[in-house]
Amino acid sequence: MEEAVASYVARAAEKMRRQGLATAHLSVFVETNRFKPTDPPSNVTRSVRLPIASADTGTLAKAANRVIRAIYQPRFRYKKAGVMLLDLAPAARVQGDL
Repeated sequence: MEEAVASYVARAAEKMRRQGLATAHLSVFVETNRFKPTDPPSNVTRSVRLPIASADTGTLAKAANRVIRAIYQPRFRYKKAGVMLLDLAPAARVQGDL
C-alpha cells in the first residue's frame, strides 16, 4: 500500500512541478470493495498539513507514508488508494522556513 501511494505522490508532484505549483495540504484515502459482501467495508481518508508548501517528491512521500501507516489495517482487503493535493499555490510565492 505504501508503494502504491508513493507512486501516486510521485506522479502528482511531477505534474505540480510542471505547472509551477506547490501543495500545503495532502490527503490520503483507502477503501475496500463495497460490492463484495464477504469483506468488511472500510473507507478512510486522512489529511496532513505540511509546515511549508512543497512540490518535492520526497517530502510529500514521507508525509503520505506517515498517513497510510496510521490508517492501514491488515484485516481489510483494500481495493483502492489515492492521494489528493489541496491548498495549491504558485511555487514562486511559497515562503521558506529559516
